[in-house]
Amino acid sequence: MYPSRKIGRLFSLSVLIVLPLISCSIATAIAANNDYQLYRSQEKHFSIYFPAGWSIEKGRNPHVDVKSKSPNEIASITITHLTNVGYKPITKLLSPKDLVKKYIDSGWDVKVIDSGKTTFWNEEALFVKFLATLSHMGQTVKMIMWQIAFNHLNEGYSIGFGVGGDTDEIVNKNYSFYEPLFHKSLSSFVLDDWNR
Repeated sequence: MYPSRKIGRLFSLSVLIVLPLISCSIATAIAANNDYQLYRSQEKHFSIYFPAGWSIEKGRNPHVDVKSKSPNEIASITITHLTNVGYKPITKLLSPKDLVKKYIDSGWDVKVIDSGKTTFWNEEALFVKFLATLSHMGQTVKMIMWQIAFNHLNEGYSIGFGVGGDTDEIVNKNYSFYEPLFHKSLSSFVLDDWNR
């Protein structure tokens, strides 16, 4: 037998032994994480961990894949499916202003805090952080929103986080409290490319 064949068989055998061990380790780590709950979308090919105790509901419109809300409903994380994006990078199709347009069109006063281009899942991405204020019938609602949008394998995604409050002071305090939970969820977002 040629040495290269022995090495090839040895490599194949080691993969068959090691791969199940790695999978068991990952599953054990996920099961041991009581602070977060797994959500997986087979249709949209992604998974994400949301904070434990937060509600998880399928979107109320065709573009919202999933929304998770804190028990007091002050904070939420939303994953939205972007349609008709094609294979171009999101930065060639949209701008940060496009990400806040729906709020402006709905009557919100929007002040952009930060925006720009970044990279997410090795893809060009856009992000925007903004304060939105809506006054209606003597009541004022304020929100700080943070959103990132990117395109991957002809699928567009937007992941948003928002908190609300009655005053600037309250909304800033709520944002400071919930922001670490959001970033932990965002860092857990995984595209299931192997499942396409």
